Amino acid sequence: MQRYFINKNVTENSIIIDDKNNCHHIKDVMRMSVGDKIIILTNDKKEYLCKIDSITNIVMLSILESNINNNELDCFTTIAHALVRREKKEEVLRRLVELGCSEYVPVEMERSIVKINKLNENIDRIHTIVKECSEQSERGLLMKVCNAIKFNNFINNYKDYDYKFVCYENSGRKDDYSLNNYLNNLKGKKILCVIGPEGGFSDNEINLLIDNGFVCIGLGKRILRTETAPLFIMSLISYQSGVKNV
Repeated sequence: MQRYFINKNVTENSIIIDDKNNCHHIKDVMRMSVGDKIIILTNDKKEYLCKIDSITNIVMLSILESNINNNELDCFTTIAHALVRREKKEEVLRRLVELGCSEYVPVEMERSIVKINKLNENIDRIHTIVKECSEQSERGLLMKVCNAIKFNNFINNYKDYDYKFVCYENSGRKDDYSLNNYLNNLKGKKILCVIGPEGGFSDNEINLLIDNGFVCIGLGKRILRTETAPLFIMSLISYQSGVKNV
């Protein structure tokens, strides 16, 4: 059944969809008719099974039943990712949404190829990507995509987490640096994972991260690309936090 995230135009018995993109998709793409059923989500884990009452320049719906969406992970995960080119970032965003990531923070690092002062992003496109992927993967919340931030500001602004990991290829791959040491205790936790750029972290960045309470972890014996590492670690967290019984 088709799903749509909307702003909260919800009353006790009805919902109004006045967003042009959603209305266009319902009317012209899906070619829905009065009487068809859809699911509406309000970005607070609530979802509503609805029946279409009328379709004009807005869509009027009657609420048939409401439920709580239980498809979110039982932990809050932020992926802080070194700035990458647009096409790589968009693909990472799509996969992170599917895997249950809560928040994505682009960070300018010393060896980032892309710099904040040269960013030319289409914010509406990013929001559309997150929304459509969230609807497709039946999430109850939209992943937050933050504005790009410089490394030092990131260090100062992202402190309130239960676990803070930095994925570092030179961690030594010792047991002390294994993510497995933490995976069994993630329920209800806030987790922050930092992934470096194509050229890796600088020594100064690693030292600053460690000085600010980050734990270096390895991601196996092979070196992963910067667009692969966020998906790898999010897959491990997702498996442990919500899908390991499939």
